[in-house]
Amino acid sequence: MMAMRLFLSYDSRDSQFAEALLPRLLAQKLEVWDPARDLYPGSNWLLEAGRAFERADAVIFLISEHSVDTPALRREVQYAISNLRFKDRVVPVILSRGMKNIPWILEKMTVIDATDHDMDRVAKLVATAMPRSEMKGSTTRHAPSGKARSKRPALGKSSAARASRTRH
Repeated sequence: MMAMRLFLSYDSRDSQFAEALLPRLLAQKLEVWDPARDLYPGSNWLLEAGRAFERADAVIFLISEHSVDTPALRREVQYAISNLRFKDRVVPVILSRGMKNIPWILEKMTVIDATDHDMDRVAKLVATAMPRSEMKGSTTRHAPSGKARSKRPALGKSSAARASRTRH
């Protein structure tokens, strides 16, 4: 079985949290694209991030007071939620309490509370947040179990058809 490929999105000011979480995600048999590790000096970071997004099976957003209002977060959230292949595979991880302006759509999803910074617990919840059999190219669909259920309603036939016609 292929490892699930995650795109890890976070503000550079949250890099300590990301660095502590990364080895625990890897221990959960997840393949993680992390800009701090996978971008090199002189890299076209926008191009490389776009390629990583295209290869990803899921997206993890680390949301903090640093990232919540950034244009980069808003763009990445917009891309992820408008792409049907990320359906039920976008996981917001909240790093700080009491934040305002969290994109409303993220609050409708399964949110992982990481305010206690228990990296092992967070990595396990991320690993179970979406079924491994639903990676790109898989035709088998399984409902997520337990805490990993998405709060988003399923698209009806006409909604799905309309959404696929509006995608570019």
